[in-house]
Amino acid sequence: SADANLDAGVLNVLSNDPMIFKTNDTERMRITSSGDVGIGRSDPQNIVGSHGGGLVVKSASGRAATTTAVAFQDSSGNNQFQQLHNGQTTFSTGSTERMRINSSGNVGIGTTSPSAKLHTSVSSGANKLIIQNTAASAQSVLQLNTDSTTPGQCQIYMGKTSAPTNGQVGYDPNNDFLYLYTNNSERMRLDASGNLLVGKTASGVANSGAELQSSGF
Repeated sequence: SADANLDAGVLNVLSNDPMIFKTNDTERMRITSSGDVGIGRSDPQNIVGSHGGGLVVKSASGRAATTTAVAFQDSSGNNQFQQLHNGQTTFSTGSTERMRINSSGNVGIGTTSPSAKLHTSVSSGANKLIIQNTAASAQSVLQLNTDSTTPGQCQIYMGKTSAPTNGQVGYDPNNDFLYLYTNNSERMRLDASGNLLVGKTASGVANSGAELQSSGF
């Protein structure tokens, strides 16, 4: 049975029964005695419910874990998130966009117009992509880095977690040379003239180290 208290703005089901909403004599929505809300089915815990501090949206039996989240599941229990229109999906924190997936499937972090499958961008400081293995037996880290102080300079860092920049391959656009580091020190350079320098940073017999000039001498 239901009790409608219009002055208080309360619609109350007094018994341990669901509250059912119909149009054209067909059930469209219900609220169970547990407070779960179902749209399109008579078993709301499978469709929409407040569970574990989050919103659960499903089309299959069973509940999500008791964590604060918005969960979407298909009939096989797989999580799915779909953009039904040919638009873009954006993700924000603190009312600021952080990431988006455009209609072509490109992912942008820090950019609203990603031009590759993964496109990251920063307006200040260094821009890094870090791939890391923290297992005790294989601690390693690989970084792709654009320098924050030298325009156009890029590096690939390789090393252990405790010394992530010991191995480097980089390019200096201002002086137009490639360089290679081991043990965090430059060991080899390919300069703008095509000379290969080992153990030295400038071409010429006056500079100690080995050199293979582009002319072959």
